[in-house]
Amino acid sequence: MLAVLLAVLVPVPGQAVYHFANIDEIMSGVGGDSTAQYVEIRMLSAAQGSVAHSRLTAFSCNGSTHAILLEVPNDVCPANTNGRWTMGTASWAAATGVAPDFIFAADVNVELTATGP
Repeated sequence: MLAVLLAVLVPVPGQAVYHFANIDEIMSGVGGDSTAQYVEIRMLSAAQGSVAHSRLTAFSCNGSTHAILLEVPNDVCPANTNGRWTMGTASWAAATGVAPDFIFAADVNVELTATGP
């Protein structure tokens, strides 16, 4: 009985279907508009789409303050993303004509960093 309990209670690494990804591109400013910002995430494995509750967090230059710019509200469809999905401001979408997957409010006084849920 003890051997069975030990076998069942052995910790194993958690697996997630969003965790093999890179921040591929970050842009802050288009045509003199510093509020035109965007972040592109590149998924490194197939069929990754569970990105809901990932956060785009902005940090001050010295790291003393931070603000969550966006908590991703839902997952993306891996078949439609071609391995990439984006978060951007409305002014970035207007300046480029490209609609991001998720919109966030611009905060030009901080660095952009994406973090997992």
